[in-house]
Amino acid sequence: MRRYSKHSDYELSTIFDKRSCLTLSSQIELRDEYKIRNGEEEIVVLDTIIDSKIEEIKNFKHLKDLGFRVTIEENTIQLFRTTMAKIWDVVSIVVGLLLLFVGVIGLGSIIAEFNNDDELNLLMVGLNIFMVLLGITGLKMLSGFNRLIDYLNFKLIAYPNEIILHKLSANLKTEVREDKSSDLQITNDSEVLVMRFGNEIIMKADANNFTQKMTIIELLERIKSL
Repeated sequence: MRRYSKHSDYELSTIFDKRSCLTLSSQIELRDEYKIRNGEEEIVVLDTIIDSKIEEIKNFKHLKDLGFRVTIEENTIQLFRTTMAKIWDVVSIVVGLLLLFVGVIGLGSIIAEFNNDDELNLLMVGLNIFMVLLGITGLKMLSGFNRLIDYLNFKLIAYPNEIILHKLSANLKTEVREDKSSDLQITNDSEVLVMRFGNEIIMKADANNFTQKMTIIELLERIKSL
């Protein structure tokens, strides 16, 4: 079913006035609905906006949202982790450690509170439970450490029919893997698109985010077209 098929003409017109605030996928569906109801002449402005966003995807402007940057030459595409993504990984680790420390203090306080012969202070128990929850959040944020290590010396170089991947191994040494471009694939894991080179994960994108989805697909197609 079309997204805007049940909207009245007035509702559709109101949405059209706010077209610049819509996601790319919503703009495309709005344009298609307008074509059905009003013909081609009503959607010139919307076409311009959509074409501009599609051009941004083809130029990999949104690749940085996935934490990567790309350089393209005639017969070579090189993919790198952005500096900002590495910085955010470090920030995630630092904040995660701080929250984990807070959580440990909260857990210790809860244990002490229940071992205390005095009457329970429900306010303090609630506060300590909140601190433990912060600690759990901090523990999850420490995944940034694995990501930072995984992409420390990351570089993917694509040539016609060949890809060379530089990535840190488990023993913290940079390994170089060479293989055919056909080994680079995109799989759909639940609601996440995963670009893989053999068994190695290159990047992930939100399958429900149209711009991220089209960016990762465009990158794969561009590499395979070398």
